[in-house]
Amino acid sequence: KKPDDPKARLDVAETSLLQALEVQPSTGRGSVRLAQQQRKLLLDDCARHLDRADQAGASGWRPTALRAVLMAQRGRDRQAYELAATTMPQLPPDAPSRLAKELLTLFAHGRQFAIQKAVRDKQKWPSEWMTDVHTAYSLLLKHPLGTDANVADHYDFLNFFRSPDTEVVLDQGIKRFPSSAALHQRLRTQLLRQGGIKLLV
Repeated sequence: KKPDDPKARLDVAETSLLQALEVQPSTGRGSVRLAQQQRKLLLDDCARHLDRADQAGASGWRPTALRAVLMAQRGRDRQAYELAATTMPQLPPDAPSRLAKELLTLFAHGRQFAIQKAVRDKQKWPSEWMTDVHTAYSLLLKHPLGTDANVADHYDFLNFFRSPDTEVVLDQGIKRFPSSAALHQRLRTQLLRQGGIKLLV
């Protein structure tokens, strides 16, 4: 029997995962349930091929990245965040794929969740977590599949902590997404807070 090719298995697993991310219900009757069933089948297919890839000796950042995003899509956020944090040091900073984009987003959300929980519980948290969030969103800004929603999340997070980087992040985001309504709304709010209505004229 010919041994499994771990890369081929990873490719199939990634294709199934990305297809699952794109599944949307139509407007017809029963479309929501059908979409849920299709999504589950694709996620199950991803898990099956990912397991086979691991058994065949798959290595590098892709297997754990796929597992992290898969866990998130199955609603197991804590496990997803842990896997994302484990994978991030291996991620090439210029990886252009959709998987890399999903991993960066997941990692940023995981760190934000950890910080918010620590603040809520009045616990100390490592200062490098803030750096992690900033780094992940900075990479997303440069990523070919990054979105204005990523910029908005970055800005909102930094703004909550009154970080001096908030204005720079918003300026860079608007340069990349000049027609983003969400970013322009944040700019208007920022200008009003800084100097009132005159700055909007």
